[in-house]
Amino acid sequence: MSVDGGAAAMKLNGVIVALEGGGEGGSAGARSYGARRYSAPGATITVRTLDDEEANWRANAELLLALDAGLRVGYLGFLSCGNEAEQDSRRSGQRQAASTH
Repeated sequence: MSVDGGAAAMKLNGVIVALEGGGEGGSAGARSYGARRYSAPGATITVRTLDDEEANWRANAELLLALDAGLRVGYLGFLSCGNEAEQDSRRSGQRQAASTH
């Protein structure tokens, strides 16, 4: 996925497929809390941030893949590694260490 959410890609059966969109929305049955939808002919991927009740130490996001041929599958995981507060803290520490040398 791009930083602004406008483009994405997936690898399906060994073929890299460009996905367009990034518009807000969700698939049937999915809550659209922070959801982004990407599509290519015959396929739709929805990525959404889990709300506070659903997120835990195992996952903070859900990816749903739906093919027009009938396959629907979902995965739980992390949208990014670490949380923003940890990343900001590390960046700040790195800047301070670099300025003292």
